Amino acid sequence: MSHITIIGAGFSGTALAIALARQAGQAVKLALVDPRDVGTGIAYGTRIVDHWLNVPARGMSLEPDKPDDFLHWWAQNQGQEVESLRFDFAPRLEYARYLAEKISNIGMTYYRHKALSIEKTSEKSWRVILADGQQWQSDQIVLAMGNSLPQPTAFGFADPWQLPDLSDLAMPVFILGTGLTMIDAVMSLDHLGHYGPILALSRRGLVPQSHDLASLRQPSLAPPKELVGLSPWRVMRGLRQLTAETDDWRRAVDSVRSLIPAIWQQWTQTQKQQFLRHLQSRWDIRRHRMAPAIADRLQSWQRSGRLRVVAGKITDVVPGWNIEFRPRGQKEKTIFPTGLAIDCSGRRTDPVAGKKDPLVGGLLAAGLVRADSLGLGFDSDGENRLVAADGRVTPGFWAAGPLVRGAAWENTAVPELRQEATALAKRLLATVV
Repeated sequence: MSHITIIGAGFSGTALAIALARQAGQAVKLALVDPRDVGTGIAYGTRIVDHWLNVPARGMSLEPDKPDDFLHWWAQNQGQEVESLRFDFAPRLEYARYLAEKISNIGMTYYRHKALSIEKTSEKSWRVILADGQQWQSDQIVLAMGNSLPQPTAFGFADPWQLPDLSDLAMPVFILGTGLTMIDAVMSLDHLGHYGPILALSRRGLVPQSHDLASLRQPSLAPPKELVGLSPWRVMRGLRQLTAETDDWRRAVDSVRSLIPAIWQQWTQTQKQQFLRHLQSRWDIRRHRMAPAIADRLQSWQRSGRLRVVAGKITDVVPGWNIEFRPRGQKEKTIFPTGLAIDCSGRRTDPVAGKKDPLVGGLLAAGLVRADSLGLGFDSDGENRLVAADGRVTPGFWAAGPLVRGAAWENTAVPELRQEATALAKRLLATVV
């Protein structure tokens, strides 16, 4: 019996374990490793009820062949009719319960500890060592740590997922970044009872757009396949044209989702860099949207002055958390005295930045992995196989989810990740069954 070990039990690891169990039955022995509760990770590990999913319930099924599975589960647990919740947004803590329940039905061994190291012991065998001293041999390893590679925060700011106790609920708070993580941080502060002013700063000062219930009820548009092979600027132009034709930019953006890997993979290195520097922020605020009710609360706080969103750049951090920044388009600098500064500036999947972690640092030092050329995550072959320092694929060593986003760009949302899990399970089993 082949032994497969998955490091990371967030959505990517959970979905893969379930896909393997579904396809292989008892033909493989599964081990899942994560110090957190199964099915949580950064995305679903929150205990704050106002941290909602960014996709309505109808699109959150773990089962590719049962698109309404989560919807029915949530409706049953809420004691409500299915159709009354189809376009509602569930709390993420409820989704974590759903994942935990789904994975409890498969046979596996769950190690609620941190993986300390992974060593290649032969051509077809690996040793996994946990922080508590447990170890075993595994035929195949899959890294699925999501966005959780431990990395230093900018300027030593607080981690948005581990906020310190607030000594003063009225203290001014500074947030670096204005994306979805900023929104989560604001909701966390509100949950803690904070009522002081909040200033959020990013290079362009762009905030994620909201879903629109009328748009959600419209049929999906056909994927515009003619965009594959075009430059980043021409892809954006094509989306603007599609928006003008349909009068619905949300449906236009969503129509491209299935094409994104093909579009990304045909861009040159220079084009990818251009996209990341000049277009990513504009794309992200439209592609990764928030629930309408959350958007209403943020807009209310902005109108009242409690939350200010500013475009600009930090120029200095003065002791005592006095943040000096230059607003975009201005010469004069501004100082924002704050009692708490939080880093919400982006995903944490850069292996080099996370090399102080024993597991990641050990893999890099041994040459078993390397960062991709854009620093987005681990280098891979486009089919989830990890590439070693010498440029060759290492047999039996894989990664799933955001860790290999450099190969396909958009593999962070449930629809894409569940498809990836199904495809990766087939690849893994093809090598062992």
